[in-house]
Amino acid sequence: MKYSKFKTLKLAVNFQKQDCLQNLNTLVVAEGCTEAMPFFMNNEVVIDMDCVERKLAISNRRLKLKSMDSAFVNSINEIVLVEFRFNYVNMKNLDKSSLFGKVSGSTAALTGYGNIHNKYFFIFDSSLKNQAIRRFRDMNPSMPQNYIATDLNDLKATYF
Repeated sequence: MKYSKFKTLKLAVNFQKQDCLQNLNTLVVAEGCTEAMPFFMNNEVVIDMDCVERKLAISNRRLKLKSMDSAFVNSINEIVLVEFRFNYVNMKNLDKSSLFGKVSGSTAALTGYGNIHNKYFFIFDSSLKNQAIRRFRDMNPSMPQNYIATDLNDLKATYF
């Protein structure tokens, strides 16, 4: 289930959102990542879902919906959604409905363009990963198990 650059580029073309392609290192830095760069070494690109949603809102003359930060396609043709949360310091500020909204907004934007992976990744700074995992579990009721709080190292190990 590794990242597929070819399939990610193909999705962007099919989706007519090539202008929303973004180098993954550039995107994570823009989202507040403080890891030494380049973190990803193979010129990985993803679809900037905030860009996609902005363009859809303009073309459909509607308000912008919440969206995940990025999407890419894995080797088995599933679209993987990822949200970067590097700037979080207080996990009590995590809002369950906001996280659900991000997933539903991006899922709606991608409907009809392929299968969406059944796990949604929320990437936190490594020093806050365990707090985020605990917060997801301690929400009442807890976050669904397919909403994964993790860090950039785990995302890289799993997909890149």
